[in-house]
Amino acid sequence: MASHDGHRLHAPARPVVLRALLLLGALWLTPSAVASGQEAPSLAEQAVDPTASLMSFQFIDNYTPALWDQDGTSNSLLFRAAIPFVAWRKPNIFRVSVPYTSGGARGSGLEGVQLFDLVIFPAKWGRWGVGPLLSLQQDFRPDGPGPFGIGPAIGFTMRRGRWTLGLFSQNLFGDGLAASSLQPIAAYLVAPGTTLSLGDAQIAYDWNEGELTRFPLSIQLGHVTTLAGQPIRLFVNPQYNLADQAGADQWTLAFGFAVLAPMRTD
Repeated sequence: MASHDGHRLHAPARPVVLRALLLLGALWLTPSAVASGQEAPSLAEQAVDPTASLMSFQFIDNYTPALWDQDGTSNSLLFRAAIPFVAWRKPNIFRVSVPYTSGGARGSGLEGVQLFDLVIFPAKWGRWGVGPLLSLQQDFRPDGPGPFGIGPAIGFTMRRGRWTLGLFSQNLFGDGLAASSLQPIAAYLVAPGTTLSLGDAQIAYDWNEGELTRFPLSIQLGHVTTLAGQPIRLFVNPQYNLADQAGADQWTLAFGFAVLAPMRTD
């Protein structure tokens, strides 16, 4: 697939594609052990659902050993907090993401901070949410996008047995900025506390350039356990970016943990 300026989507090595297809096939063919009566979602299932009212604090390290058309590596850290609350009798989820490039070919420094508030609406088939998204760019340049971006965030999720499925879209517009991302959500509860999912697979599109800027093949293994009585989630998420953009990530290994603080119901 060719883009407008000659960038292409490259397929990874054939064994990688084969393994990914076999893994996805195994996921679809695995029978569900959950009874037809839908049970309350476990912490592991809530942790992979961006519309779940679960307070969490994530600490993620993204190591990139290979860049497209450029030598070197890069490393970035991400802090992400999700805080549920109720306003005007509607559940909300406030989320803030703070990325920091810690070294490598791209130097170091704070990147664009993103904040959104998602208003959640339950439905018979699942739930959906919509709300404003704000981006504060720290390293903007006179010849690049402006320091602010705003737009809508919208998504939905549903549970079908052991599966959590959905889509989540974030859109930002501003001075020289017009970008959207689409995150497919597919997670399977492999065992109590353990999920296999697509992870943070953000497919990104630049409306100004008219091209995909990120198209990751992604899989994440996560496990919820306790540390001194506190629920935490450990996860690892390798990704391969099919969008050939000079200097963009090619391979990325994300790993980290999340402190989970479920809302009390008593």
